Amino acid sequence: MQICQKCSKLNGNRTIALVLDLPSQDMLLAAAEPLFQNFEANVGVHPAMNLDDLKKGILNMQV
Repeated sequence: MQICQKCSKLNGNRTIALVLDLPSQDMLLAAAEPLFQNFEANVGVHPAMNLDDLKKGILNMQV
């Protein structure tokens, strides 16, 4: 799993932006839950996908 991070301040709060390349979308909860439990953090999630994932999703939508 690749991780890119940037620390900053947002709306007066200490903020970290993480970009995670997860092998599977279901791993998102395992990555975010420790932030809730250990740091009582507010967590915002903005999923994204690469071109291969987009093509795969479009093929799965076709009826």
